[in-house]
Amino acid sequence: MEDIYAHLVTVLTSQFRADADEVRQERSLAALKLDSLAVVELFLVLEERWDLPPLDDEGAGNLTARGLAQRVADALAAPAITHE
Repeated sequence: MEDIYAHLVTVLTSQFRADADEVRQERSLAALKLDSLAVVELFLVLEERWDLPPLDDEGAGNLTARGLAQRVADALAAPAITHE
């Protein structure tokens, strides 16, 4: 999960202009000044990076950076759903 968190920090600081000194595992996305549109965009970036199905973004503003990294890790660990 550390690789996921490291990538998340990179995305937050480079694409969403979050202050690197402010990005901490326990800091919420809202505290990083990401509005609802930015949160949706962040989720899309992460889904695309790891080829994930859509992540549940309900309550995402209150989600911490570590919580989001864990959500991605859980999605990666979940069995793939196939449609036949």
